[in-house]
Amino acid sequence: MTPRVAVVAARPGPLAEAVSTALEDAGAVVSVVPPPFADPAAAEEAVASAPDVVVWADVDPDGLRPDPLVGLGELDWDRRCEEPLRSALFLLQAAYVHLRGRDGRVVVVCPSVSLEGAAGLVPLATAAEGQRLLAKSVARRWGPDGITVNVVTVPVAALGADVADADRTEAALPGTDALESAAAAVVWLVGDGSAGITGTTIGADAGAVMAP
Repeated sequence: MTPRVAVVAARPGPLAEAVSTALEDAGAVVSVVPPPFADPAAAEEAVASAPDVVVWADVDPDGLRPDPLVGLGELDWDRRCEEPLRSALFLLQAAYVHLRGRDGRVVVVCPSVSLEGAAGLVPLATAAEGQRLLAKSVARRWGPDGITVNVVTVPVAALGADVADADRTEAALPGTDALESAAAAVVWLVGDGSAGITGTTIGADAGAVMAP
């Protein structure tokens, strides 16, 4: 890929490490900035390096903890669902000025429960699907500015969740590593060979969830 300046928005953990390492190995200069972003100013600081690649790959560990929907309070819902959605919005808004006219690339990495839901993970699934739809809408809006926006989904089991019905497994390919696959998909989506790909969702889940 052509060397790029990339910002990866993610808390420290295996997903952030996999994505940032894969981008660095591909020649990118990478900054990892941890959400949440409390306001637009915090997001603007996160993209102070003037990137032409922005990757959202943040999953709050609390969001991976299963809880009954009926027991969720307003503050817990805001922290586990609304906060990550706002943070992604603020990041994309702040990044736009750096991405336009520069073959800018955005990749949103989110849990695959965004596509089908999971018992006990309603806040996470709702936030992830909101981020996915945000990415699709932005892809349509920003296409004329030369910016591509795509989504990569990852099984919650690979992110540390212990929920029996969170991911389908009957169609999954054996011997695959979801985080490595997700990182490879990110590298491809920000590289030279994917300039015509935007608004799409790629599942890095070995076929567990086959989105239309």
